[in-house]
Amino acid sequence: MNSDNHNAARQLAVKLLASREHSVQELSRKLDQRGYPTEVIELAINWCQQHDLQSDNRYAQAYARYRAGRLYGPLLIQAELRQRGVADELIAEALDNLSNEWLDAAVRFLHKRNDDLSDYKQRGKAFQALCRKGFSSDTARQALENSGSDETNQ
Repeated sequence: MNSDNHNAARQLAVKLLASREHSVQELSRKLDQRGYPTEVIELAINWCQQHDLQSDNRYAQAYARYRAGRLYGPLLIQAELRQRGVADELIAEALDNLSNEWLDAAVRFLHKRNDDLSDYKQRGKAFQALCRKGFSSDTARQALENSGSDETNQ
């Protein structure tokens, strides 16, 4: 194995991680796309992990916070993190840390849509939109109830 190749892969990994967090799978894919051999990729990623530059836990936390801030629900975020190769226990921990925010995010999403929720058809469409955004049906129902009570109180 060429040490210049290993150093170049490690430098690229550090550069990628300096811009944002990456999962091991993402980092591995990007290094692979640049033509580095598998053993060099593994060594570079291990080095980054040993120096606390790469952490799937930190990645999952940051990604979940970012997507929740963009008003996406836990089911969609969970699927996206799985696609990015994050372990289920890390995903569960990241989503649990945000468990108190899901209802608020769903209500904010409804307010952003600005639908007339007094209309039964519009409520159905809003419910479907919440489910597509990754909110559970229970959270969607609660958000609709909260939004409905907000409108009647105004």
